Amino acid sequence: MSDYNNLTEDEEKRHPVTPYISSHLSRTFWFQNDDDAVTTGEDWQASRHKLHCFYTSPHFYYSITILLILSVCIIQFTSQHHLRSYLPPSDGPSPLCGSSPEEARAIGCTFDVYVNGWLPAACYDRAVAEQSESNSSDLHTSATGRTTFPVYWDEGMTEPATLEDVMLAAFENGEDGYNVRFHTVWEYHRAHCLHLWRLAASALQRLSEGKRDVGVYYKAASPEHVWHCNKVIIEGDARSPEKKDTITPGIGRCVWLGNLENVAYR
Repeated sequence: MSDYNNLTEDEEKRHPVTPYISSHLSRTFWFQNDDDAVTTGEDWQASRHKLHCFYTSPHFYYSITILLILSVCIIQFTSQHHLRSYLPPSDGPSPLCGSSPEEARAIGCTFDVYVNGWLPAACYDRAVAEQSESNSSDLHTSATGRTTFPVYWDEGMTEPATLEDVMLAAFENGEDGYNVRFHTVWEYHRAHCLHLWRLAASALQRLSEGKRDVGVYYKAASPEHVWHCNKVIIEGDARSPEKKDTITPGIGRCVWLGNLENVAYR
């Protein structure tokens, strides 16, 4: 037994048990020989190197930047949504032209049949409107004088409405409302687009003549609406005979066109 103990003690002296504490994992490992210690140390150094490469990689910083941007967007969206929930309710239709036909006329607004809305004096083009609504209008056979296309309360077009009904409903709809709708023939939509085309040409003509700060109905200067009207006009008579139109009268607003200098080109 003493020989075995002596042999064991001699073996331990030649291969002492070395404690190793990993600072990364905060755990203690006991290695029975130097080879195991060297192998584990190399693995740990390799892990630290990979971690260092990850933190110094451009992809890491790109990811952090994207996360920060997304966080800011989410916070901003949440704040705006929270703010909107506390905004005071609207007091009614746009005050641009008052709240009744009488108030609108007193302010200087006029109902443009083919705009299908009341316009402030700054962008109501009387010359174009009178041409479109005259007895000799070439936009539609029923567009004589101050009349409009025949309009109806119902989609089946069995309950006729009047121009006064349309003018009054505009105040309930306001600028962008859709509370009150009327139904009419599809040809009105094409006549509306042609009328806005005339409004845009008239505004540009006034600018070319040297007039400053010319006002025009905002949809006449809208590329999106022009594109929409292009499709309506191109469709033309190729449309389905059953196709009808729905109109929502409202209160129009003006946009201002800047100065256009006369330049001679050779």
